Amino acid sequence: MVRQLVVLSLLIALFAGRASGGEHAAIEAIKEEHESAIAKLGQEREERIVELKSGYEAALAKAAKEALARGDLDEVLAIEEERKNIAEPSLAKGKTSELTKGVAALRSKLDVALVRLLESGRAREIKLLEAYAAKLQEVQDDYVKARKIEAALAARSARTPVIERLKKLKSAAPQLVKKPDPPTPDPPRRSGKPEFERVASKVQAKRGVDTASSKVVAFEGPTGDGRRGAKGILVTTKSDSDDDIGSTWTFIYTRGGSARGLQIIHPRGRGQAIVHINRNGVGLSTPGEWRRVGYGGGSSEGVREKDSFGEVFPLKDNQEYTVLSRMSENGSGELFIDGKLVATVRAKSAKPLSLEIAEGQKFPGASGWDKLAFKGEGLPLEWAKGSAGILLGPLDSGIHLCREVKFCHGLAEVPTQ
Repeated sequence: MVRQLVVLSLLIALFAGRASGGEHAAIEAIKEEHESAIAKLGQEREERIVELKSGYEAALAKAAKEALARGDLDEVLAIEEERKNIAEPSLAKGKTSELTKGVAALRSKLDVALVRLLESGRAREIKLLEAYAAKLQEVQDDYVKARKIEAALAARSARTPVIERLKKLKSAAPQLVKKPDPPTPDPPRRSGKPEFERVASKVQAKRGVDTASSKVVAFEGPTGDGRRGAKGILVTTKSDSDDDIGSTWTFIYTRGGSARGLQIIHPRGRGQAIVHINRNGVGLSTPGEWRRVGYGGGSSEGVREKDSFGEVFPLKDNQEYTVLSRMSENGSGELFIDGKLVATVRAKSAKPLSLEIAEGQKFPGASGWDKLAFKGEGLPLEWAKGSAGILLGPLDSGIHLCREVKFCHGLAEVPTQ
């Protein structure tokens, strides 16, 4: 009798092992899918680090050239030391306070970019882990219902380290912006906290512009696509220096009806780049001559939609959105709507923006029944280096409005919600 029970137990174990082979394969398939997604995330992170390192090296090379031209030996030596620091994969090392003011300013921007990259990767990994844990939980529940207890235990065992990793990532304090080490006395503005200036209380198509600063030039755009009333503002900033520090716009935006897109114009090198916000998405352009893009939506080239994009677009009619658009001097930019990062942009080198439309020239969607020209007292048809602006496209009916418009000559932080 005992011998029969032993044989029976061996048979049960044998069949259980065979049955669990396919079930474990299902768990392995889910695991492989997750690991593939994690590997892709890691590869994207490494590629972005290479981009940041390349950009930092280029910035240091430019700074070294300028220091040599000035005969600034200390700055040349500091830059050479920093170049040695970034030879390692960890990029920059050491404390910002030990650097010269010029190198510290460049390092601070690199540090901020690295921290944002890490935080973005952490958030994306959390989403992948949550999806992985949910799939394992679903498989575990199905096994329990099918009375396949050993398979259910295998699913639980696979899920346990996933939950532990999730807890660790979620408990880590987010670092949205890394605070740089205290700089040496009298730091350049870029290492401090840039401040917004309120430049207009209202810019509204078909209505008008209420400016709030002497630096602002209000203007009207030409008719387009049978619509009229385009309004815009130009903000002039200091352009007598090569010390570019980027720019940031923020305002409350409302659109509806037949309104064409919104154009946010940032300084880019010695020219301007345009971030286009349309009802259904985001575009980018560096047209040089405005007539080449007109009121169009820009190009998707250089635009990368982020996870929150689908939560915001398409924009709803008559709803207020808080917009923040910022762009560094090298053309890398971010667009936040209601505090959510919806897209990043990378603008190529740009020529000064020209608003001139010569006799006989047109732009995409131009209306032939009206003179095609930008109008505004004191409005230059070719914008100088450092000039920025916004342009609300025309409309027949509806609303196209920016209010509480603020501009910052520098990369401002994103207010927490």
